[in-house]
Amino acid sequence: MASVKEQNTHVNARLHDDGDGSRPLTAKEREAVRRAGVLIEQNLSDPLSLGDLAEMVGLSQRRLTQGFREQFGSTIFGYLRESRLRTARRLLGETEMPLKQIAFLIGYGHANNLIAAYRERFGVPPRRHARLAALTSNEPARLSA
Repeated sequence: MASVKEQNTHVNARLHDDGDGSRPLTAKEREAVRRAGVLIEQNLSDPLSLGDLAEMVGLSQRRLTQGFREQFGSTIFGYLRESRLRTARRLLGETEMPLKQIAFLIGYGHANNLIAAYRERFGVPPRRHARLAALTSNEPARLSA
């Protein structure tokens, strides 16, 4: 006979597991998670809600969240943030777009929010990155804000 503690552990596990969060992702689910990543990258300025994203790729919210952790080593929000910052870095190096415009394009309401996130992620403010990109390509620095 199981102890009361073992019975409680079993009951708690059943209450908090909807049955789809503990098994490995199937190939079909991995593909759905990949598609969700693409959708996130295509909607940086106006991100989809978790519910909408899950519905669009045919997974539960919980399964999609688990999939992001397994496939990308990140939460969905972390993936969104990283995608925004990678895009900002690319745009800073490849365009003469003002920082305010880049911030708006990738979903930041204010350039200051982009600057803070960029500095935290890459260790330098975006303007310094633009200067370094200009120096390595022998083009004038793009410093407009």
